[in-house]
Amino acid sequence: MENRIKFLLVIVFGILLIPFIAMQLTDDVVWSFVDFLIAGLIIFSCLWIIDFILRKPYAFAMRFLIIFLIVVIFFISWIELAVGLFD
Repeated sequence: MENRIKFLLVIVFGILLIPFIAMQLTDDVVWSFVDFLIAGLIIFSCLWIIDFILRKPYAFAMRFLIIFLIVVIFFISWIELAVGLFD
């Protein structure tokens, strides 16, 4: 496996440790295996796309705009899955 993918997986694992530890400390966080799986897939795919964009020879402004849009789409999707922003 490529080192970049390993690094991205370590970052995803580290981010997913936050809700896992919170589940051990409080009853307010209740995630199932499917929640962790979906969150991991969303986070990994966003990080992978950002890494892909950063390796392309686009101008700085274009890379910044694309990454900004990816992050905005990520947060809108996350909020929609968490609380139903558009319901």
